[in-house]
Amino acid sequence: MSQSQEPKSRVASTSTQGSQPLASESGATGVHETVSTSPSQTTLNDSKIIPASSPELLQEDKIVKLLNSDGAIDALLSRLKRSVLTCEEFARYMRKKAVLEEDHNEHLKKISKTTQELLKSSSSLKSDSFITNFDKIVKLDDKISQHGSGFSKSLHQMHEELTALGSTIAKSRKSTKENFRRKEKEVVDAISSAEKAKNKYDGFCLELERLKTTDPTKKTFTLKGSKTTTEQEEILTKKIEIADADYRQKVATSTGLRSVFLNTFRPSTAKSLKDLIIEIDIAMSVQLQKYASRLEESVLNTGLTISPLSGKDVQSVKSIAASINNERDLYQYLLRSTGTATNKQLIPVEYRQHPSIAPSTSDSSIKVRSFNQSNNNSLPAGRKISTHNETPFSSAQSPSMVPTSNSFKSNNLDPRGGSNTVASSPYIDGSDASFNSSTVGGPRPLSVINNENVPLPPGTASNFKTFGTPISDLIEFEGEMVPSIVRQCIYVIDKYGLEKEGIYRTSGNVSTVNSLRDLIDKDPTNIKLILPNPNSVSDSDIYAVASLLKSYFNSLPEALFTNEASPKFLEYIKIQEPELRLKRVHQVVYDLPDGSYWTLRSLIFHLSEVVSKQEANL
Repeated sequence: MSQSQEPKSRVASTSTQGSQPLASESGATGVHETVSTSPSQTTLNDSKIIPASSPELLQEDKIVKLLNSDGAIDALLSRLKRSVLTCEEFARYMRKKAVLEEDHNEHLKKISKTTQELLKSSSSLKSDSFITNFDKIVKLDDKISQHGSGFSKSLHQMHEELTALGSTIAKSRKSTKENFRRKEKEVVDAISSAEKAKNKYDGFCLELERLKTTDPTKKTFTLKGSKTTTEQEEILTKKIEIADADYRQKVATSTGLRSVFLNTFRPSTAKSLKDLIIEIDIAMSVQLQKYASRLEESVLNTGLTISPLSGKDVQSVKSIAASINNERDLYQYLLRSTGTATNKQLIPVEYRQHPSIAPSTSDSSIKVRSFNQSNNNSLPAGRKISTHNETPFSSAQSPSMVPTSNSFKSNNLDPRGGSNTVASSPYIDGSDASFNSSTVGGPRPLSVINNENVPLPPGTASNFKTFGTPISDLIEFEGEMVPSIVRQCIYVIDKYGLEKEGIYRTSGNVSTVNSLRDLIDKDPTNIKLILPNPNSVSDSDIYAVASLLKSYFNSLPEALFTNEASPKFLEYIKIQEPELRLKRVHQVVYDLPDGSYWTLRSLIFHLSEVVSKQEANL
């Protein structure tokens, strides 16, 4: 019984704690008054949502008699199991609804924020009372999503409390059941032992009675020799005395165990099971009342947001929508749009007689008006979004730039919804005649080319540092979506290093890496030095390029996963449900700045290629 009492106290504390927030929060919002935590009576002061409990019903004689019957324990165990299963189903519902509410509120908040930004920044939309009032309504949707977020958090908490409650009660039920079955088996075994002793005693008595009816002079031959009837009677009498003593002792033992079991242990077990049933049922009732209060509070807050109480200086959604004046909007637009602009195509042509026809009027001249119209609305060239196997330079060919076999063009869809043309350009190949071998700060031979023969990447200047510069500034300067240093390093590793063992575990020559880094910082065109001489590519060359790529990412002031995105990413990857976890992580990646997003995309494609060769490079 000590094992069953301990879980019982924990359950009681859980149900009591679960009811306390309901009293404080509902009182603060004015929805409900304080909720009583007493198991005997759980009512609301303003209205009876939960009927008053009736403990006296369980004290009636017929119920007491039923609880003391042989089938009481099995009935109570079955009833308690039903309560536990009900609690588990209640908890599952709370979890599913919490996830649904959370997902709905996040999407509502997202579209509200996006719409507000669009209404403020777009110049193609109207700018009148409709847009103003529409923006107000969208802001109210954002406020409604905040109310829903609090409701979903409450549902998550209720799910955790119900899960803990069901687990605790299930353990208590199991412990109580095992104790009862063990005690019951002891009594049954004692009765069975007494029954065996009785049968043994009766058998000896029957044998003695049979022996008395036989001839007294007759001898019986046994393993121990021949015995007379008198001698046999003496032996049976001794056996009967021993069997009788054993019979009496076992009957007394079984009777005592049965008496204790029926009068003490079974009633106490029935009471414990009854208390567990009442406690879990009361706890679920309190949680259900808590859910009803939270639901009513959320709906009321939403309703007050949509339609505030009278007397407050806050417009309702209906009044906001009704305050749009379309005629006044058009009137004000026309006043702002009127000007001195004239349609030159409607200017009439004046008649002038040609001088050759009327020489007398040679002093006159024909005034010809010409109107040239030019279209200045040409779209600026869009940035190129480079993939994992593209060159960092422009697609224009140069005499000193030799195309490699990896150059290609493809049209890809932007994963974030738009379309873009992905144009590849030839890398600088060391096989060009203008390359010269030299050694910079170490044994690595570097390919050198004259700067005047190599076109710089768009926007590149010789005084702009590559390392330590934020990605957003670097791609703005270069006119690309992925930094040239990243694309050139990825190209070299994809071409020469995918099958190198430990390509990113093995460090390159430190002096070579530092020399390349300094040269690229001094002049961005020195990115071409990353490409090794194709006629003498060594492992140290490739390891140096891999180390240079790692050095670049280490030098960034802010990682690819920005300071704002990192906590969200770490939080979302802990979500247990795969589908929800995928949605959350995808949203974090989707919200990254363009430079971080496309650089991360290229890096992941490249690492996927590295993994595909893991049999060789692992």
